[in-house]
Amino acid sequence: MNKFLILGFVIFQSFILKAQNDRISNEKFIYSFLEDIFLNNNISSERLYKKYVIGSNKIKRKKLKFFEANLIYLKENNPCLEKPHIFSKIEVHKYSSSPVPDKLLSFDTRALHKIYVINKGMDVISYVLIEDFKIKAFNFIQKGTNGPAFFVNNF
Repeated sequence: MNKFLILGFVIFQSFILKAQNDRISNEKFIYSFLEDIFLNNNISSERLYKKYVIGSNKIKRKKLKFFEANLIYLKENNPCLEKPHIFSKIEVHKYSSSPVPDKLLSFDTRALHKIYVINKGMDVISYVLIEDFKIKAFNFIQKGTNGPAFFVNNF
C-alpha cells in the first residue's frame, strides 16, 4: 500500500515539474519570438514563420502573407520595442499570473490557459496565443470598449 502511495506521489510531482517547465519554456519561446521580430532585423518573415508558427511543415503562401501583415502591424504599434534598452524591460507572463490583472482584456475562458501577456511595467503591450510550442495568434480585436477580445490570426 505504501509503495502505491509513494509511486502516486512521484508521478504527481513529475506532472507538476513538467507543467512548470512548460510555462517557463513557453515564456522563453515567446520572448525569443519578440526578440527576433524587434531586435534581429536580419531574420526573414519566412524564417520566423517556420521557426515559431509551423515548424518544418510546408509553407502556405497565403498564410505567410497574413503572418507578414500581422508582423508589420505589431511593429508599427510598438516601435519603441526596437530600442534594446526598452525591449529589455518587457516581460512575458501567463494570462492567469499577469502582474496587471486589472488591465487585461477579457478573452474566451476556454483559451485562457494558452494565452500569454506581454507587458512593460504596468502597461499591456500585446497578447500571444500559443499551443504545442507554436504561436497560433498574436493579433486580436475587441468588441466595443469593454467587450470581449478575440484573436484574429489564422496561421
